Amino acid sequence: MKKIKSEILLTSHNKNVLLLFSLFIKKILVKNNILFNIVSFPIQKRRFTFNKSPHVYKKAQEHFELLIFKTIFTNINHSLINLINYNKINKPKGLRISFRTYTSRRIV
Repeated sequence: MKKIKSEILLTSHNKNVLLLFSLFIKKILVKNNILFNIVSFPIQKRRFTFNKSPHVYKKAQEHFELLIFKTIFTNINHSLINLINYNKINKPKGLRISFRTYTSRRIV
């Protein structure tokens, strides 16, 4: 028997925005009695180095760091994706939502 499962991937540069929206999704899932798993990925760090002046090469550099936070909700019923997709309109800026649907075989 095949079951359709879905995943929701949340990505943001701001940790507080990610935590608030993940709490919002968690409340929706608990309210509808849906079993789910939450997995938080390690923080990705991207570092950039720029020269302050085009004439001075190694003496004056500026360093910048960009942090990316990710959280994934797994084992969600496919029917609830439409409800969360409707709430995608009200998502905060700086948050990216991705949906993935797959079928899993259950061995009896």
